[in-house]
Amino acid sequence: MIKGNKIIGRKIFSCLLGGILIISVFYVYFVNAAVGEIFAKKHNLSNLQNIRLEYQQMEENYFDIIGKIDMDYALSLGFVSQEQNDLIVRSSAVVRLDSR
Repeated sequence: MIKGNKIIGRKIFSCLLGGILIISVFYVYFVNAAVGEIFAKKHNLSNLQNIRLEYQQMEENYFDIIGKIDMDYALSLGFVSQEQNDLIVRSSAVVRLDSR
C-alpha cells in the first residue's frame, strides 16, 4: 500500500509540475506577444505621425502653388483674356416635357 501511494504521489507531483511548466510557457509566450504588439503599435504611430507631417507639407505646398495662379500668371503662360463673358442662363428651374 505504501509503494502504491508513492507511485500515485509521484504521478500527481509530475502532473502538477508539468501543468505548472505548461502554464509558465504559455504565460511567457503571451506576455512576449503583448510586448511585441506594444512595440509594433508605437512604431505604427510614429509612422502615422510622419505621414501626417508629410501630408501637411504637401498640402501647404499645394496651397502655395494654387495661390500663385492669378490673371498675370495665366497671361504669362499664353492664355488669352476673354473680352465678353457669354453665359447660358435657364429662365425656369423646372423642365417641361411636351408630349405630342
